Amino acid sequence: MKIALVHYHARPGGVTQVLLHSAKALRQRGWDVLTILGEPPTAQWPESAGAWSAVSGLGYRSEAEPGDIPLLHRALQAEVTRHWGQSPDLWLVHNACLAKNVVVCGVIERMAEEEAPLLLQIHDFAEDGRAANLAAARRYHASLSGVGEFSQWLHPSGAGLHRAVLTHRDLALLQRCGFAMDRLHWMPNAVSVIPSGVECPRDPLLSVSPVRGVRRKNFGELCLLAQLGQAGGGRIVTTLAPVDPSSRRAYDFWVASAKRMRLPIEFGVVSSGVESYPDLMCKAGRILTTSVSEGFGFAWLEPWLLGLTVAGRDLPDLTDDFRSFGWEFPESYERINIPVSWLGESRLRAMWLDALERMWADCGLAVPPDAPDLLWSAVVQEDQVDFGRLDESLQERVLEHLHHHPEDMESLGAVLPAVSYSEEFLLGQAVRIQNALGMEAVGDRLDQLCRLVAAGTAGPVEASDPQALLRHFLDPTKFWPLKH
Repeated sequence: MKIALVHYHARPGGVTQVLLHSAKALRQRGWDVLTILGEPPTAQWPESAGAWSAVSGLGYRSEAEPGDIPLLHRALQAEVTRHWGQSPDLWLVHNACLAKNVVVCGVIERMAEEEAPLLLQIHDFAEDGRAANLAAARRYHASLSGVGEFSQWLHPSGAGLHRAVLTHRDLALLQRCGFAMDRLHWMPNAVSVIPSGVECPRDPLLSVSPVRGVRRKNFGELCLLAQLGQAGGGRIVTTLAPVDPSSRRAYDFWVASAKRMRLPIEFGVVSSGVESYPDLMCKAGRILTTSVSEGFGFAWLEPWLLGLTVAGRDLPDLTDDFRSFGWEFPESYERINIPVSWLGESRLRAMWLDALERMWADCGLAVPPDAPDLLWSAVVQEDQVDFGRLDESLQERVLEHLHHHPEDMESLGAVLPAVSYSEEFLLGQAVRIQNALGMEAVGDRLDQLCRLVAAGTAGPVEASDPQALLRHFLDPTKFWPLKH
């Protein structure tokens, strides 16, 4: 059977890793795979992933003409016809509804109308903190004629259209939006690592946060852990500097703040060439994660396959999926309580109101009058606020308070519990992850799903309410300033 995998690019990152895993797994199970990208791969394309091609107009685009939809649609059809002489048995499109390319949104709607066998693999939603993407899609939608309401256009339904999501959280969300359960599927990412082959002793005083420098990774919290001595008396390092210029300001803010307060933390050591990634992971004592938002959560899983432990912030909406197969997260916390008095209630409320107003304005809406109070009630407990719910300026204020009043550190307690791991636990954790989310298990699941969709088990088009997605992500009780 023939399958076309479609994505904007194959630059280094999580979605590209998933794309390659999918191509390899499907080929091993008898599929003829063509991966269509918006630009040539930036690295050597592995032979095991099969053929690839690049189609002009498929890369990131925030502006376009109405006529670009039929142009890109024809270009995709022409590419598969050139390769196979016919249409594929299935189109598998990654992150179409993220609106990174406004034209792709229109192409998907057209393919849905044609009842093409189509599987949308959703990693993230434009409604979830991607205000610029959402605004660009709205502008483009307004320029089109003969199309329906915006949210229906961005998230179309069709007799042959199915959706696959990474988490049961997202599965339940789409179900609440009215999408038919027989066209919604849980499709987790495969978790695998390739040992570097380098052998070196572990450094128990080295904690590594193997992430790129984007706001939601919550670098202020890494600085707080360093300040509180939660690095075990050693140092914390992060791996990658940001690529996106919009992330640079917050990243540089924390680089400067950490230097000024002389915190035992170094940023972007792989990007700067100070360390190589394989060497760093070889000698790391443990992995730290402080992210306030993830699409799937590789950081909670992959290190265990290398014999590394993971510590840090727990996001149960995601990690409960992993707990369902026995995964455990002993060195974790769900919040770090900070006295509101260190910040000032009026200052905290003003920050939240300003951030909420900007988020709602980006969606073309006015923030409801009760939103700040709903957020306060959900987040502030006994006059204490979670550090992760602060923006950079208030997070730095906490660090400055502790810098000048070190005696107050004791009032925060031990954020990370002290845990001693047995070899039996480490081995068992790795085996559980491999059995549930390894290449073989996820490859089999993907193969079965693709065969189901390609078989054309279509029914009546459901009456969905995609606008409910936006209402969900605008819920003030779920607001994290660092996501926006």
